[in-house]
Amino acid sequence: MRERRRFLPIDLEPLECRVVLSRASLVSPISVAPLDVSGRKTSRTALTIDQINQTFNSFTDDFLRAQGAYFASTASATDSKTLFRDFIKQRLNLLSQQLTRTFIQLPGSTTKLANPTAQQAIVVQAFLRGRITSNSANSLNRALAGTNTANSPIPPDPTQVAGSSVTLYTYQATSAIETARTATLNAAGYLINGTFKNHR
Repeated sequence: MRERRRFLPIDLEPLECRVVLSRASLVSPISVAPLDVSGRKTSRTALTIDQINQTFNSFTDDFLRAQGAYFASTASATDSKTLFRDFIKQRLNLLSQQLTRTFIQLPGSTTKLANPTAQQAIVVQAFLRGRITSNSANSLNRALAGTNTANSPIPPDPTQVAGSSVTLYTYQATSAIETARTATLNAAGYLINGTFKNHR
């Protein structure tokens, strides 16, 4: 019976110290680059900007269509103005809800305020009420609907308004919408960068 071949080790030349793990030689630690989240932050910023712009574009389109219907109305001036103002307030509430859905995804948006009120306990509530739905001087609600029916920027009698007056009213309204859009984009940027408290 043939004998099996056995493995016979032979002398090897000394291996380089960098290949053989040895206590005698020092191995420099592997350096790991810090996690780069700038790509994620940029992606989140771009997505947030797109969502906010789409929301405000939709609001502007709806407002201008309703405004066109208001100025084309032949109903009584009081009824038309009341209906238009009610539409604006309802549409602003929808705008606020849509922006809440966008803001709630951002860091710090649900942070509790240092001095909360019954209606404004967290950052997102404070911002949206202050800029969109409240009666404060800088709110979109006040700029478009006014504090009440009598104190409203809406022309009182659509049948008596034409030409340059309609154009000026439209400019005023769209300017207020764009101001609110810019404030919203800025607030979202501050939240993403973690600097909202410094710009409130």
